Amino acid sequence: MIALIASLALAQYTPSEAKSLFDEANAAYAEGNYPAAEAKLTKLVDSGFGSATVLYNLGTVFLAAGDLGPAALFLERASRAGAGGDDLATNLKLLSERQGDSVVGEHAAPPFWQRLAVAVDEREVSIAFLIAWWSACILLTAWWNLRGRVARVPIAVAALVLFAASAMLFGSAVNAAYFRRNVTEAIVMTKEASVLAFPLEQSKAAFEVHAGLKVQVLEQSGGYSHIRLANALQGWVSAESLAPL
Repeated sequence: MIALIASLALAQYTPSEAKSLFDEANAAYAEGNYPAAEAKLTKLVDSGFGSATVLYNLGTVFLAAGDLGPAALFLERASRAGAGGDDLATNLKLLSERQGDSVVGEHAAPPFWQRLAVAVDEREVSIAFLIAWWSACILLTAWWNLRGRVARVPIAVAALVLFAASAMLFGSAVNAAYFRRNVTEAIVMTKEASVLAFPLEQSKAAFEVHAGLKVQVLEQSGGYSHIRLANALQGWVSAESLAPL
């Protein structure tokens, strides 16, 4: 336990130390010393310095070394952290060409609720819901207090519209929250993984997937994950063969 605490303490860096380690990793990469570059960048990530640039560089190191699982994992995480540009797009394209899994068939679009969840900013929609809801409540109060029937009609209509809008916003926020907490994407990390028809060891393998493939994880059962490919093929793989994004 003491050794563990000591190692964790030594793994923490000041910003200047992190910058120095980052530069050392870049120098190692330029020299073709991929293991050294990987080790230094991994230390940064493990110490809380996993910025989009660090994640991108780590993914690039793994890609150069031909380790497609970690390459896909860190390049995709870099993209989610805000990295972009031609370099990332080029590396993701190169990764896809090397990955080897030809996902045959028409790529099925995700269900509408999933596309909506991805497009929605949960925080912004929640704020919009609160604004619409309280505005509707204020109008309803005004409608209740007004005595002139003619003046009350447009206020009542406006309040109903705002209540309807707030209901849709609430539904969108709940949908986005559910998606982010229950539907995840993952990268296949093992060289190859058998996709089974059922989450049972004795189940027949339907097909195989290989390191670097991005899949959607629908559910878990025991030590297995139910995955969905881009062309809607589904099956079960060992959860240990995946790393979540």
